[in-house]
Amino acid sequence: MNIKRTISFYLQKVYAGRNTGESQIRMRVRWEGNVLQFNCGYTIGPQKWDAAQMQCRRGTTNAKGIAASEINRALAQMEDAANDVFKYYEVHGDIPSKADYRDEFNRLSGRGTQAAKKRRTLDDYFLEFITTQGSVNGWSDSTVFKFRTLRKHLREFDEGLTMEDFRSPMFARYIDFLLRSLGMQNVTVLKEWKLLKWFLRWAGKQGYLDNKDFEDFAPRLRTVADKEVVYLTWEELMRVYGLRFPPGKKYLERTRDVFCFQCFTSLRYSDVSRLKRSDIGPDAVTVVTRKTGDTLRIELNKYSRAILAKYADDERPLPVVRNQRMNEWLKEVAYLAGIDTPVTTVAYRGAERIEQTRPKYELIGTHTGRRTFICNALAMGIPAATVMEWTGHSDYKAMRPYIRIADTEKARAMRLFDEK
Repeated sequence: MNIKRTISFYLQKVYAGRNTGESQIRMRVRWEGNVLQFNCGYTIGPQKWDAAQMQCRRGTTNAKGIAASEINRALAQMEDAANDVFKYYEVHGDIPSKADYRDEFNRLSGRGTQAAKKRRTLDDYFLEFITTQGSVNGWSDSTVFKFRTLRKHLREFDEGLTMEDFRSPMFARYIDFLLRSLGMQNVTVLKEWKLLKWFLRWAGKQGYLDNKDFEDFAPRLRTVADKEVVYLTWEELMRVYGLRFPPGKKYLERTRDVFCFQCFTSLRYSDVSRLKRSDIGPDAVTVVTRKTGDTLRIELNKYSRAILAKYADDERPLPVVRNQRMNEWLKEVAYLAGIDTPVTTVAYRGAERIEQTRPKYELIGTHTGRRTFICNALAMGIPAATVMEWTGHSDYKAMRPYIRIADTEKARAMRLFDEK
């Protein structure tokens, strides 16, 4: 979550004490209807204050001889601490009260009583990790969300966890907690363990962790080697593309159009949802992907052109809705199109094999569009290297499941000659 806030600095005239003609520099923080002011600990003459920039004018000093550069540096540190408080609560999905905000700000900025300067908690380390690494590495919102979820699970496992607890016995109990208490499948548990190792590796480099047990701990959980790739065959895609909807289902038609555009361009939901008219040229769509930052040029075909033309008079290129809602509506679209081939998926939870057979429409989501593009492009005989130019894949490892499907489709097509 993102907490909307404003942080500003202003002067307040001093009415008590020695009259130097200077005013106190104060910080005002506003969020969600709350307002707090903090004394910054410095004074400056009004003529030496740049109200527009909210800092002291360069080259000036105050009555105590403190240079503007030193004061401005302190103000910047206060602003960082003020923002860190919000990031702390954003990580946990909470809105701070005024009292909670003041306490947390005083603690992070080293102000207040000695009681406020309490020992750092696991939350503090996670906050530092997310804010510093997220900034340096340009994390997406989804990456931040994953670490928020990890911290939530650790809190559910043991509210009193400290950095000293991260040792092999705790790791084994935590994996068991994810499997038994949270009911996670093995593949999800391994993803969470990878995130935890990421955090612990960072903590070790910062000197916050005094052991490397996590490097030697390797949970041996069985996973499915060749996971089922859910996509639409060309015949199924054409059925969805040409589907007519009953009265009152206009929202499904718009959802279908966005999904089909993905199927004809390979764009992820995160990119198609941010598509601007300036990204669309006469022959191609050019986007900087949100996930990887790659610049992709994807040529338009007659299907993607037709979809864009349908919404040419609208403010946005495509009528994209929230991902969760689109996923729900896509299942209804696929159901109406008769995409009901039984699909069996296999997964493991611990040693337990979980096998489910469901109609394909229940497994359709926004990412199915990207998979559909890749599988059909390869089945048509388009070289994998060319497909990777469109999708942004950097190596063949991620393409292997799709290449295997394409080979199967081509072999099936060749057998049709034997039936003539």
